[in-house]
Amino acid sequence: MGLELRSTTPWAIVDFHTGDAVDHVTLDRCWIHGTPTGDVTQGVRLDGTWIAVVDCSITDIHHRTNDAQALGTYDGWGPFKIVNCYLEASGENIMFCGWDPSIPGLIPSDIEIRGNYIRKPLSWQGAGWVVKNLLEFKNARRVLVEGNILENSWEAQQQGWAVLLTPRNQNGASPWSTVEDVTFRRNWVRQVVGGFQVMGLDNIRQPSGRTSRVLVTHNLFTGIGAFPGVMAGKWMWLQNGPAQVTIDHNTIRHTGPMFAVSEAVPSGIVVTNNVARAGVEGTMPADTMWGGNVFVGGTPFGTNLPAATYDAVLDASNHVIPPFTGMALDATDPGADIDALTAALATVVSGAPLPPPPSAAPAGPRYTVQVLDATGKVVGTIPLV
Repeated sequence: MGLELRSTTPWAIVDFHTGDAVDHVTLDRCWIHGTPTGDVTQGVRLDGTWIAVVDCSITDIHHRTNDAQALGTYDGWGPFKIVNCYLEASGENIMFCGWDPSIPGLIPSDIEIRGNYIRKPLSWQGAGWVVKNLLEFKNARRVLVEGNILENSWEAQQQGWAVLLTPRNQNGASPWSTVEDVTFRRNWVRQVVGGFQVMGLDNIRQPSGRTSRVLVTHNLFTGIGAFPGVMAGKWMWLQNGPAQVTIDHNTIRHTGPMFAVSEAVPSGIVVTNNVARAGVEGTMPADTMWGGNVFVGGTPFGTNLPAATYDAVLDASNHVIPPFTGMALDATDPGADIDALTAALATVVSGAPLPPPPSAAPAGPRYTVQVLDATGKVVGTIPLV
């Protein structure tokens, strides 16, 4: 608790390894960091059981030739608790798996990711780091992602999606790998190429389990398409047959089609009570349930309504305005419950500008990250460049 842990090798700074029988460990109010110019592959390797990382800042996790994660595991059973942290990494800020588990049948499970600020500094663009995404699950079960801010993902070594649900039999020896029972709720995703890549079955190494039972609800997405790329502005890519994906009460400001659909046909798709731009690239399954949505640039069908522009539906704070208030299937407003979302984000560690430096100091953008305790009290700040 309350430690500064810095990199001395290009590998993991904190290495919880399955072979060490790591069990019931909490990292609390620690600053775990690399250096502005050095390579490091992981802030914390989470291989173990009952692992928690709370009220921590993990910064300068980047690598020129390998993926780098603030937090990652491929050999941990869980449960995992990642709460109220500031997390920087060039590759995947948080990733579950990416290598075949050494334990047959292992699926990281019971994963709680709440109240975190997950971002890539814009100063890393063009800096030579391997850049991929903000959050990726390749093998995971029973996941809650709630009340986080996810920010800045651009096209580089990957396409710039914010979140990937992509089961991977990574090296061909883990055919049980799956992504199941994922709830993504009351998060704010902003300034990315695209929103979600949701893959049903591994399309590189078969077989794998199928992504299924995914709920995306009451989230705010802004700046989807903020960076150029082949997937720029697309909100969700339904790829190779995911099943039972429910998309309900989201407010999505994006520049491209809402969905791209490719490879095997998805099933059990529910799209209700959202505010989004109209459009599908590919073909949605015929049994998709649509209802209570407001589609910018769309045409009316069923209980779904068109709007000419986002400004005709949303005010400056992304609340729905008349005549669209109360038009969701449940008689509430379409889109996210912005007030509940704001409350859920209230304890997220936040970046705030430092006071102007003295005239003798070199000019340049500087920020601080507030470190909060479990009650929300500020217990310290960490400067960032």
